[in-house]
Amino acid sequence: MNFLISFYIAFLLSTLLVPVGIRLGRRWGIVDKPDPRKVHTGLIPRTGGMAIAVATVASLLVPLTMSRELGGYLGGGLIILFFGMWDDMRELGYRIKFIGQIAAILTFTLVSGIQVSCLGELMPGLVVNLGPASIALTIIFMLAVINIINLSDGLDGLAGGLSLLILLACAFLGYIQEAMLPIAIALAVSGGLVGFMRYNVHPAEVFMGDTGSQFLGYTIGACLIMLTQNHSIYTPVLPLFLLGTPILDTAMVMYERIQSGQSPFKPDKNHLHHKLLRAGLTQEQAVVSIYFLHFALIVTGFALRFVADYLGLLLYILILGAVFAFRHAVQGKDVSAQNMYSAVKRVAQAIFVWNTRSINVRHCISWLCWKSFFLLFTFFFFINVYFIRHSPLPMMIASMAVICILAFLYRRHSARLVPVMYYMMLAVILYVVVFGEVMKTDSVFLIMGPDGVTGIFYVLSALYFACIILTPEKVPLNALDYILIAFISSLALMTETHAELFELRQIAMKAVLLGLGLNLIYSRISRNRDYVLFLLSLLCLETLMLAVFTGVFS
Repeated sequence: MNFLISFYIAFLLSTLLVPVGIRLGRRWGIVDKPDPRKVHTGLIPRTGGMAIAVATVASLLVPLTMSRELGGYLGGGLIILFFGMWDDMRELGYRIKFIGQIAAILTFTLVSGIQVSCLGELMPGLVVNLGPASIALTIIFMLAVINIINLSDGLDGLAGGLSLLILLACAFLGYIQEAMLPIAIALAVSGGLVGFMRYNVHPAEVFMGDTGSQFLGYTIGACLIMLTQNHSIYTPVLPLFLLGTPILDTAMVMYERIQSGQSPFKPDKNHLHHKLLRAGLTQEQAVVSIYFLHFALIVTGFALRFVADYLGLLLYILILGAVFAFRHAVQGKDVSAQNMYSAVKRVAQAIFVWNTRSINVRHCISWLCWKSFFLLFTFFFFINVYFIRHSPLPMMIASMAVICILAFLYRRHSARLVPVMYYMMLAVILYVVVFGEVMKTDSVFLIMGPDGVTGIFYVLSALYFACIILTPEKVPLNALDYILIAFISSLALMTETHAELFELRQIAMKAVLLGLGLNLIYSRISRNRDYVLFLLSLLCLETLMLAVFTGVFS
């Protein structure tokens, strides 16, 4: 539970700090300039990485006490951040970058004592223990991870989304293994990433810069070592699958450069995302396609996490060979991925279209789903707030403060009413999903119980997806939303029976889906401002009354 709070703190801090970084980046000239290798055409601030890092460090200090391992991670992280910021401001050469990266890795491994000490049973009966070579292999591994994450930062939301998928996988693997530090680090950085990516998805308002990409690569490398070394229950081959797409893409690009007689480190436009754009996909389609490929590799790695090391390595080599074979098969041909997407879209539209005219039933069902979603959204929170054991005085102060702020902005017809409502509603969602469903023995809703409230949530989820699928106009889903949907879908399919895992899964699913539901409501803000204002006021009044009664009768 503490680690989820750490996630939420990092998310809220990052969401608030990124706009500040955007303004400072423009004022101080810390911007990414367009060039022939890059897709964007304007001056974009590259200060998002610092917001992620500050949010991460602040949220880590909430649930954790300082230890040797945490001190090593934070010490190395500060060094990587210093060199990253220096590079974003002054465009350092690759030699100075490598010096900074090696210094950060040495600080991490020497202070924390965490190293790559074993490569596993790479052949039947042959276990490769590294001994004195451990530090050298740790440096090589983490250097590789830092730079492949950096190389993947080529489209809006790409590096952040791939890193988010890896970190969420690390958090879940750490939970199964009961490895507390990688869980805390992965969830804290994930929270910072989610807050940042709201501003980084296409069209991006901010980039993470080298500060962000190197910090993410450093964090991912550290978490993977923690999870797969020191007598871990997982195979040491697992990082190859979790790093999936960035490794395959980097290997392919370097092979093509060497084949053409160029340096493998020379920048070009032959990465996978560049090829997808040349094949006719939009930026968002290319990013989401890479997400799906990467997610499939992570799921494969998760399924193989306990297999013999040599079997996992063999399968990875086969996947790598298949990728190279596919590249050879399509090389020189005019591949149009857009045609495939168009075909899928035509099939989907055919379900609801007859003789080029939309069936009216679709509009009726869409209208019904929206109205039902609004009603149940309100009812879900009304019930859940009742089940929470409120602290009387803090909740009375908070509720009265929210009501006063909303009333002041509404009477002044302030343009800031909408963003203020958004952040307040987001705070309510996080409060309800973390602390909700704590049953009171004297509850008048006892007949419904936690299972009944959970049932309402699942109906709400079904209505949410129905609104997305059936609404005739475009519902604003971005690349981050697809990651979150994949995340909650994978959580829903897990069959673990551990009580704490069940609670974690429920909280995570509710937080993600209700957050997306709030975005869905705000997609029609011109029609729903008064609804959200009413819902916020209702929840605050209910909380205020419950807090008063709790204080009077306790």
